Amino acid sequence: MMSPRSKPEFIELFNPLLTGSGYFLAALITLRMVDELNSIAIIWPASGLLLAVLLLQSNFPAYPHVLSAAVGSLAANIIDNGQLAVSAGYTFANMFEPLAIASILKVKLAQRLSFSSPSHLIWFSLAAVIGCACSATAANAVTPMASAEFWFSWFSTDLLGILIVTPLLMVAHRASRNRGIVTGPSKVIEATAIFALVGAVSWVTFYQLDATMLFLQMFVVLTAASRLGPLGAAGGVLIVACVGGVSFDVWTHTQAFFGAGLRGKSLYFQFYLLTLFAASLPIAALLAERDRILARLGEEKRLLQLAEDNADIGHWWLDVDTQTIRWSRGVFSNLWSPRRQSSTFRGGDQRISS
Repeated sequence: MMSPRSKPEFIELFNPLLTGSGYFLAALITLRMVDELNSIAIIWPASGLLLAVLLLQSNFPAYPHVLSAAVGSLAANIIDNGQLAVSAGYTFANMFEPLAIASILKVKLAQRLSFSSPSHLIWFSLAAVIGCACSATAANAVTPMASAEFWFSWFSTDLLGILIVTPLLMVAHRASRNRGIVTGPSKVIEATAIFALVGAVSWVTFYQLDATMLFLQMFVVLTAASRLGPLGAAGGVLIVACVGGVSFDVWTHTQAFFGAGLRGKSLYFQFYLLTLFAASLPIAALLAERDRILARLGEEKRLLQLAEDNADIGHWWLDVDTQTIRWSRGVFSNLWSPRRQSSTFRGGDQRISS
């Protein structure tokens, strides 16, 4: 039987191993899928995974997760390119990135990161840009393919992985602890139906060969964001990225601005995913902030009414625009008899036009 003391020690050992294994699998699968794109993926989910782990750590130190992920990154890169020195440089860049982002957020945010807060979302995006730029610079310094194109490809790939995967994992983790949006059977069914719709629309769109129906994906992703909040926004963009990656050889982009060939196509797809993210997640954050404000106002109104009932007082106010006076029920209980109040002003708050 595991003692109370040995259980945290087991978790402290097992969780970093799980992080390293997840990072290794995510990195290796991504590299294998995009070998034909000069080993530059459209999205790098491994960085988003590690950053989510670092941001969710509160009771245990973060460095075991970083060391475990570093081993996974080094192994995946060696398997892919067979060059130890280059793989070590890539690993350093990959590890520095989430550490830098997590450090910036820890300094700038007094509370735990919340993707329902517009200000937190701004800081998260800014920190992600800074961290990915530093990572791309470090990787460009050690790669034999150093160029401005390589730097931008690394930057955009890692940025997409962090902006999409990190919010999805963090929101899903909090939802599993009954702090998220999907907490009941009806919400689970709704989320499943919405994500299935996003997948179906994405599949149909990318198999139109000329990708002229991309606006349909924007519509369903925004629907997911409005109904499910940040979880719907991040999950919807991730589904679009997965379907677009699977059908990458089928559809063709229609904008010559990004260039021809696979490189131009990948840049076009990355820009499109960034556009989806920039349109959906801020809207989800603003809607969540609105719901939080309405809930707080409702609670404050309930407490005010409770205080007035206990103190036997009331209040009234004048709407200047409509010239309407609104009275609380406490006013009537103090100015009129209970008999007259129950017969004339039954039902709580009343409106009297002046």
